[in-house]
Amino acid sequence: MPIVKGQQNKYMWHLWGEKNQQEKKFKVLGTHEGSKKDVIIVPETINNLQISPNNSADVSIPTSMEFKKSGMWKLDVLLDGKLFDTIYVKVNNK
Repeated sequence: MPIVKGQQNKYMWHLWGEKNQQEKKFKVLGTHEGSKKDVIIVPETINNLQISPNNSADVSIPTSMEFKKSGMWKLDVLLDGKLFDTIYVKVNNK
């Protein structure tokens, strides 16, 4: 299913590789292509971290995300305020 500008959807994050992830604060910052300003995509939370065998992940985190602009976005995943990983997503107009 494509990510569409202005439509809030549920997304499941799966994290592998770091011990005690469920005890850490999770946050996602986004940067739209051509911008240098970070936007909070997923506010910092610890309550949603779940230990789960979902896709063999160490931790699975259900979230809702909405993007205000179409185009490419860089998403920085933070655990306890430190960069855990970066992914890129394309947001469509419709």
